[in-house]
Amino acid sequence: MSPDTPDEDITKKSVVYDMAGTDAVIVSRDVEFRAAAAGMLAMDLYYPSDSQRGARLPAVLVVAGFPDVGFQAKVGCRFKEMAASVSWGRLIAASGMVAIAYTNRQPAADLHASLDLDGATGVADAARMFGFVNPCAGKSVDDLSRDLPLFVARAAHDQLPRLNDTLDRFVSGALACNLPLTFANHATAPHAFDLFHDSEASREIIGQMLAFLRFHLLPGSTGAARR
Repeated sequence: MSPDTPDEDITKKSVVYDMAGTDAVIVSRDVEFRAAAAGMLAMDLYYPSDSQRGARLPAVLVVAGFPDVGFQAKVGCRFKEMAASVSWGRLIAASGMVAIAYTNRQPAADLHASLDLDGATGVADAARMFGFVNPCAGKSVDDLSRDLPLFVARAAHDQLPRLNDTLDRFVSGALACNLPLTFANHATAPHAFDLFHDSEASREIIGQMLAFLRFHLLPGSTGAARR
Protein backbone atom coordinates (compact mmCIF):
# COMPACT_ATOMS: atom_id res chain seq x y z
CA MET A 1 0.00 0.00 0.00
CA SER A 2 1.11 3.59 -0.47
CA PRO A 3 2.61 5.23 2.64
CA ASP A 4 1.59 8.63 1.23
CA THR A 5 -2.12 7.86 1.50
CA PRO A 6 -2.71 6.83 5.14
CA ASP A 7 -6.31 8.06 5.20
CA GLU A 8 -7.43 6.05 2.18
CA ASP A 9 -8.95 2.60 2.59
CA ILE A 10 -6.57 0.37 0.63
CA THR A 11 -9.21 -2.36 0.46
CA LYS A 12 -11.46 -0.14 -1.69
CA LYS A 13 -8.82 1.06 -4.18
CA SER A 14 -9.50 -0.28 -7.67
CA VAL A 15 -7.08 -0.32 -10.58
CA VAL A 16 -7.00 3.05 -12.37
CA TYR A 17 -7.58 1.36 -15.74
CA ASP A 18 -10.69 -0.18 -17.28
CA MET A 19 -11.56 -1.86 -20.54
CA ALA A 20 -14.60 -3.13 -22.39
CA GLY A 21 -16.10 -6.29 -20.94
CA THR A 22 -15.03 -6.04 -17.29
CA ASP A 23 -18.63 -5.69 -16.10
CA ALA A 24 -19.70 -8.81 -17.99
CA VAL A 25 -17.12 -11.34 -16.80
CA ILE A 26 -18.33 -14.50 -15.07
CA VAL A 27 -17.26 -14.85 -11.43
CA SER A 28 -17.30 -18.04 -9.35
CA ARG A 29 -16.53 -17.18 -5.74
CA ASP A 30 -15.18 -19.27 -2.87
CA VAL A 31 -14.38 -22.40 -4.86
CA GLU A 32 -12.61 -24.78 -2.49
CA PHE A 33 -9.17 -25.92 -3.62
CA ARG A 34 -7.69 -27.25 -0.40
CA ALA A 35 -9.09 -28.47 2.90
CA ALA A 36 -7.02 -28.01 6.03
CA ALA A 37 -7.44 -28.49 9.76
CA ALA A 38 -7.65 -24.73 10.25
CA GLY A 39 -10.35 -24.39 7.58
CA MET A 40 -11.02 -24.44 3.85
CA LEU A 41 -8.88 -22.54 1.37
CA ALA A 42 -10.90 -21.02 -1.44
CA MET A 43 -10.39 -19.16 -4.69
CA ASP A 44 -12.42 -16.77 -6.81
CA LEU A 45 -12.39 -17.51 -10.55
CA TYR A 46 -12.96 -14.83 -13.20
CA TYR A 47 -13.94 -16.04 -16.69
CA PRO A 48 -14.38 -14.15 -19.97
CA SER A 49 -18.06 -13.44 -20.60
CA ASP A 50 -18.00 -15.40 -23.86
CA SER A 51 -16.15 -18.46 -22.53
CA GLN A 52 -17.72 -21.82 -23.24
CA ARG A 53 -18.35 -24.31 -20.45
CA GLY A 54 -15.45 -26.76 -20.33
CA ALA A 55 -13.26 -24.67 -22.67
CA ARG A 56 -9.54 -24.70 -21.89
CA LEU A 57 -8.21 -21.18 -21.26
CA PRO A 58 -4.89 -19.93 -19.89
CA ALA A 59 -5.03 -18.94 -16.23
CA VAL A 60 -3.34 -16.05 -14.42
CA LEU A 61 -2.80 -16.16 -10.65
CA VAL A 62 -3.25 -12.90 -8.76
CA VAL A 63 -0.62 -13.68 -6.15
CA ALA A 64 -0.63 -12.66 -2.49
CA GLY A 65 2.70 -12.24 -0.72
CA PHE A 66 1.12 -12.25 2.74
CA PRO A 67 -0.59 -15.09 4.63
CA ASP A 68 -4.29 -14.21 4.68
CA VAL A 69 -4.62 -14.32 8.47
CA GLY A 70 -1.98 -11.64 8.93
CA PHE A 71 -3.20 -9.67 5.90
CA GLN A 72 -6.79 -9.58 7.15
CA ALA A 73 -5.63 -8.49 10.60
CA LYS A 74 -3.80 -5.53 9.03
CA VAL A 75 -6.33 -4.28 6.49
CA GLY A 76 -9.65 -5.87 7.47
CA CYS A 77 -10.33 -8.24 4.57
CA ARG A 78 -8.80 -11.15 2.70
CA PHE A 79 -6.51 -10.42 -0.21
CA LYS A 80 -8.89 -11.86 -2.80
CA GLU A 81 -11.69 -9.57 -1.59
CA MET A 82 -9.76 -6.33 -2.07
CA ALA A 83 -11.03 -4.04 -4.81
CA ALA A 84 -7.58 -4.23 -6.38
CA SER A 85 -7.72 -8.03 -6.64
CA VAL A 86 -11.29 -7.92 -7.95
CA SER A 87 -10.52 -5.30 -10.59
CA TRP A 88 -7.36 -7.09 -11.74
CA GLY A 89 -9.39 -10.30 -11.97
CA ARG A 90 -11.99 -8.60 -14.15
CA LEU A 91 -9.33 -7.00 -16.37
CA ILE A 92 -7.60 -10.33 -16.94
CA ALA A 93 -10.87 -12.11 -17.70
CA ALA A 94 -11.98 -9.34 -20.08
CA SER A 95 -8.64 -9.88 -21.84
CA GLY A 96 -9.61 -13.48 -22.62
CA MET A 97 -8.00 -15.43 -19.78
CA VAL A 98 -9.11 -16.93 -16.47
CA ALA A 99 -8.00 -15.00 -13.38
CA ILE A 100 -7.60 -16.71 -10.02
CA ALA A 101 -7.49 -14.87 -6.69
CA TYR A 102 -7.22 -17.06 -3.62
CA THR A 103 -6.93 -17.39 0.14
CA ASN A 104 -3.75 -18.88 1.55
CA ARG A 105 -1.76 -19.79 4.63
CA GLN A 106 1.55 -20.58 2.92
CA PRO A 107 2.07 -18.06 0.10
CA ALA A 108 5.43 -19.57 -0.83
CA ALA A 109 3.70 -22.71 -2.03
CA ASP A 110 1.95 -20.72 -4.78
CA LEU A 111 4.70 -18.80 -6.47
CA HIS A 112 8.44 -19.04 -7.16
CA ALA A 113 10.42 -15.91 -8.04
CA SER A 114 14.04 -14.76 -7.74
CA LEU A 115 14.46 -11.82 -5.39
CA ASP A 116 17.70 -10.73 -3.71
CA LEU A 117 20.74 -11.10 -5.98
CA ASP A 118 24.50 -11.27 -5.55
CA GLY A 119 24.50 -11.08 -1.78
CA ALA A 120 22.06 -8.15 -1.52
CA THR A 121 19.59 -8.17 1.39
CA GLY A 122 17.01 -5.55 0.40
CA VAL A 123 14.10 -7.94 -0.16
CA ALA A 124 14.97 -10.04 2.88
CA ASP A 125 15.07 -6.89 5.02
CA ALA A 126 11.72 -5.71 3.64
CA ALA A 127 10.21 -9.16 4.20
CA ARG A 128 11.13 -8.94 7.88
CA MET A 129 9.86 -5.34 8.11
CA PHE A 130 6.50 -5.81 6.37
CA GLY A 131 5.85 -9.52 6.99
CA PHE A 132 5.59 -10.77 3.43
CA VAL A 133 6.98 -14.06 2.21
CA ASN A 134 10.47 -14.32 0.70
CA PRO A 135 10.54 -17.96 -0.49
CA CYS A 136 13.61 -17.80 -2.70
CA ALA A 137 16.21 -16.14 -0.52
CA GLY A 138 19.68 -17.11 -1.67
CA LYS A 139 18.68 -17.78 -5.27
CA SER A 140 19.76 -15.68 -8.22
CA VAL A 141 18.71 -14.78 -11.73
CA ASP A 142 20.70 -17.82 -12.87
CA ASP A 143 17.94 -20.00 -11.38
CA LEU A 144 15.33 -18.66 -13.81
CA SER A 145 14.31 -20.61 -16.89
CA ARG A 146 15.85 -19.16 -20.03
CA ASP A 147 12.56 -19.40 -21.93
CA LEU A 148 10.29 -17.81 -19.28
CA PRO A 149 8.98 -14.40 -20.44
CA LEU A 150 9.23 -11.74 -17.71
CA PHE A 151 7.52 -8.38 -17.25
CA VAL A 152 8.94 -5.92 -14.71
CA ALA A 153 7.23 -2.60 -13.90
CA ARG A 154 9.26 -0.12 -11.86
CA ALA A 155 7.84 2.89 -9.99
CA ALA A 156 10.63 5.47 -9.89
CA HIS A 157 9.35 7.07 -6.66
CA ASP A 158 8.62 3.82 -4.83
CA GLN A 159 8.76 4.50 -1.08
CA LEU A 160 9.69 0.98 0.05
CA PRO A 161 13.30 0.83 1.23
CA ARG A 162 15.72 -0.50 -1.41
CA LEU A 163 13.00 -2.03 -3.57
CA ASN A 164 14.15 -0.21 -6.69
CA ASP A 165 17.77 -1.08 -5.94
CA THR A 166 16.70 -4.72 -5.95
CA LEU A 167 14.69 -4.36 -9.16
CA ASP A 168 17.58 -2.59 -10.87
CA ARG A 169 19.97 -5.39 -9.92
CA PHE A 170 17.47 -7.98 -11.11
CA VAL A 171 16.96 -6.27 -14.47
CA SER A 172 20.71 -5.91 -14.95
CA GLY A 173 21.24 -9.60 -14.16
CA ALA A 174 18.38 -10.66 -16.44
CA LEU A 175 19.82 -8.67 -19.34
CA ALA A 176 23.29 -10.07 -18.70
CA CYS A 177 21.75 -13.55 -19.03
CA ASN A 178 19.81 -12.46 -22.14
CA LEU A 179 16.47 -13.43 -20.61
CA PRO A 180 13.23 -12.54 -22.44
CA LEU A 181 12.50 -9.45 -20.33
CA THR A 182 10.00 -6.65 -20.93
CA PHE A 183 10.68 -3.64 -18.69
CA ALA A 184 8.52 -0.55 -18.04
CA ASN A 185 9.77 2.34 -15.91
CA HIS A 186 7.10 4.72 -14.57
CA ALA A 187 9.21 7.83 -14.04
CA THR A 188 6.74 9.74 -11.84
CA ALA A 189 4.96 6.99 -9.91
CA PRO A 190 4.85 5.91 -6.26
CA HIS A 191 4.45 2.36 -4.95
CA ALA A 192 1.20 0.67 -6.10
CA PHE A 193 0.81 3.12 -9.00
CA ASP A 194 -1.89 0.89 -10.46
CA LEU A 195 -4.07 2.04 -7.55
CA PHE A 196 -2.71 5.42 -6.44
CA HIS A 197 -1.42 7.17 -9.57
CA ASP A 198 -4.40 8.01 -11.76
CA SER A 199 -2.61 9.06 -14.93
CA GLU A 200 -2.27 8.20 -18.59
CA ALA A 201 1.23 6.90 -17.88
CA SER A 202 -0.15 4.45 -15.30
CA ARG A 203 -2.89 3.29 -17.65
CA GLU A 204 -0.38 2.86 -20.48
CA ILE A 205 1.80 0.54 -18.37
CA ILE A 206 -1.17 -1.44 -17.05
CA GLY A 207 -2.31 -1.87 -20.65
CA GLN A 208 1.20 -3.10 -21.52
CA MET A 209 0.94 -5.71 -18.74
CA LEU A 210 -2.33 -7.05 -20.09
CA ALA A 211 -1.00 -7.00 -23.66
CA PHE A 212 2.06 -8.95 -22.45
CA LEU A 213 -0.21 -11.64 -20.97
CA ARG A 214 -2.32 -11.82 -24.13
CA PHE A 215 0.74 -12.04 -26.36
CA HIS A 216 2.30 -14.93 -24.45
CA LEU A 217 -0.83 -16.79 -23.34
CA LEU A 218 -3.24 -16.03 -26.20
CA PRO A 219 -1.14 -15.92 -29.41
CA GLY A 220 -2.92 -13.99 -32.13
CA SER A 221 -5.21 -12.12 -29.75
CA THR A 222 -5.43 -8.34 -30.11
CA GLY A 223 -7.44 -7.85 -26.91
CA ALA A 224 -9.92 -5.10 -26.18
CA ALA A 225 -9.48 -1.34 -26.00
CA ARG A 226 -9.57 0.40 -22.64
CA ARG A 227 -12.06 3.03 -21.61
